[in-house]
Amino acid sequence: MPPPDMFDLAPPLSAPTKGDCSPSIHHPLRVDLLILALLIAPLMVSSRAETDSGQRVSGTPYDRYMGPLRRVYARLGNGDLSIDEVRAQLRIGRRFRYAYDSDEPYTPTAPALTEARQSGDCKAKALWLARQVGDRRAHYCMGRLRTSDRVSHAWLLWRNDGEWLILDPTWETEVASAERAVGRRWFARYSYNGSGSYVHPTYQQYVHD
Repeated sequence: MPPPDMFDLAPPLSAPTKGDCSPSIHHPLRVDLLILALLIAPLMVSSRAETDSGQRVSGTPYDRYMGPLRRVYARLGNGDLSIDEVRAQLRIGRRFRYAYDSDEPYTPTAPALTEARQSGDCKAKALWLARQVGDRRAHYCMGRLRTSDRVSHAWLLWRNDGEWLILDPTWETEVASAERAVGRRWFARYSYNGSGSYVHPTYQQYVHD
């Protein structure tokens, strides 16, 4: 498996002791509270599962490295590929050999060069896929794949039929639901698309640099 790209438990509860005032489900008030908790729980899960698509900002620390990205996105439209066609492009990108460019740790390689070499790092693969998808609204994301990672990663966040999807040609051959990945994988810190730069506030909730 290719390595990710570089850029730059709560303590256990003690057992109840003798005389512990553990709640009894038979008390009417406690039954009401239990029912209320069961009703609220799905709402709490739903709110946690919202995809953070970013807040528009005037710039990010990586803007000066995004020249190739800006040139690609300037030529994109609103995308006319079907979900199956996007899946096919994702699989092509996944087959490209992983090759980290240590000379350009922050700047993504131009898609034409990535395609000619049939290789690239996560930045190169993500930008190549952005060109293939052709949708200027797709977010080119930079962040962490997992909270435990000490290196950064790049992928696409793309909206299709009202649903945000993860397109990661470095690790995945299939699109992933961004909503289901919330709090688990793909923690975006910054992103870019044809409209500008974005910061993702939820990054700090999960990743502690």
